[in-house]
Amino acid sequence: ARCRAAAAFFHALPEAQRNATLVLVNSAGSLNGPNARHRDGRIVFESTPMLELLESSLSVPGRLLHGEFMSWDTVTNGLVARHFVDAVVAVWRPSEPLPVDVFTSDFHRDRTAEAFAWAMSASPAAPVDLTVHGAPTDARWLGGRAALEARLRHEEAGVEALRRRRKDVRTLAELQGFVLLGGHGGLRAYLHGGYNKSSGGGW
Repeated sequence: ARCRAAAAFFHALPEAQRNATLVLVNSAGSLNGPNARHRDGRIVFESTPMLELLESSLSVPGRLLHGEFMSWDTVTNGLVARHFVDAVVAVWRPSEPLPVDVFTSDFHRDRTAEAFAWAMSASPAAPVDLTVHGAPTDARWLGGRAALEARLRHEEAGVEALRRRRKDVRTLAELQGFVLLGGHGGLRAYLHGGYNKSSGGGW
């Protein structure tokens, strides 16, 4: 649903704007569970099938697609996107704020908006006009209505946690340190602990 919403948005743009659009597809995976594996044991990164879908089935030109395989959670999604935006701004030198449209699932929209706003506003702030879109989710995809309601409670708690963190981590350097040097406890446990080891998904 996320990819289809993003592709529909892309194709609705005027041709000149489409040709000047770059599409970053976030995510190596999720802290909520192990990645799938290829038959030879290699990890299937979350962004890989999305890249394939966007180009092969949804007609987004491959030359505009950029995948990343570093981020494992919403905060890191935002940080990687910030680095991508900084690189674009450095090369393009736009005279106006750069429009940045983010597509995620509707149940995850508020937490994504909070994380990306944190990353883009970390000092020195990126010159962007940020919009976060939520694509409709079928509750059956999450295991039913009860599972969706549980996930929504998890998302609400995540938004509050992000707001608390933003008060202390205000600069881009501090945010980089928080993510990369161990301040992000969930990410640290996933990357360096035995998380989901029995399922082959941990590192």
